[in-house]
Amino acid sequence: MPDHQAFTEFPATSRDELDAALVRATDNWSGVRWRGHRLWQNLLDLNVITEHLLATRPAVIVETGTYCGGSAICYADLMRLAGLAPDVVSIDIDPLATPVHLGVRYLTGRSSTDDAVAKDVAAHVNGRRAFVILDSNHHADHVYHELLLYAPFVAPGDYVLVQDGSLWSTHGLPVDETPIGGILRFLAVSPHFRIDVSKSPFPTTSHVHGWLHHLPASSGILAQSLSAS
Repeated sequence: MPDHQAFTEFPATSRDELDAALVRATDNWSGVRWRGHRLWQNLLDLNVITEHLLATRPAVIVETGTYCGGSAICYADLMRLAGLAPDVVSIDIDPLATPVHLGVRYLTGRSSTDDAVAKDVAAHVNGRRAFVILDSNHHADHVYHELLLYAPFVAPGDYVLVQDGSLWSTHGLPVDETPIGGILRFLAVSPHFRIDVSKSPFPTTSHVHGWLHHLPASSGILAQSLSAS
């Protein structure tokens, strides 16, 4: 069951010693590969994403931040494992690689402000069940504008995943320079979304407070949020 928590502020500093140790031991997960392509994912978080995809069975995955293409290929393969037709749209302004793979489509552009890219993605999603993963520029302002553009693709009951909140909890950056700052700004104007901490079941995660649940219309939490606004 979702475990919703409302966060309005964070302490100025935090330190996740376990994540810090894993980052040091793995060179920030730089050796993680999928089909030989760099993935750059905390393997604990990748397990959570895998279980989520297999359980929710989205029709399309929208990813911002292509990097080397390994994550897009991985998500497409996981969709096939779930018995789905793979359909992944990956967006990056300057990807390091765009390897050809069944069910993966790459778009070039600035995911937070490029209207042409957003319109292209909207036409491709076309009302289908979508899972959105934001993993491009991690500055709060960029993440906030990405959420405004791409969170509407997620239906009530489904999720947006904002990656790398550990920039605050492990690497010590101020909240406003991390995805968490963007999440807080978005939640302040989007009462129909809440952080679901149950989606981070391990003692550490790179995606601190990054699982945003689009509340079902029948949710009592949503009704309370709307009545208070």
